[in-house]
Amino acid sequence: MDRDDGGSGPKSSPSVIAANTVGIDGLAAVGLMTPFFSVTNFFCAVINSGTVKNYSYEHGQFHKRKAGEYFGLGVLMSLISGVFITAFLPFMHLTNLTRQHIRLWSIV
Repeated sequence: MDRDDGGSGPKSSPSVIAANTVGIDGLAAVGLMTPFFSVTNFFCAVINSGTVKNYSYEHGQFHKRKAGEYFGLGVLMSLISGVFITAFLPFMHLTNLTRQHIRLWSIV
């Protein structure tokens, strides 16, 4: 493997590829949004795994109405978390970014 002088890993890491493709500002924008996507994916995983487990169990026990209630609750929780995350987005100070950053995000 081709390593740089610092020994921090191969030179073809995704960060290096992104920096060479969209520049350092684009890489900073990606780094800025990474925690937001991680939190969003966490909520999706929690809701999805709980809904699927409960729905499958009740469906397997032939409790169709209870299974439907779990499915509906999963859809409702997804909608509520989507609204909450969307409402939280303006508080992340994304409105202070320049047009150049927004243009770079459209490239990524």
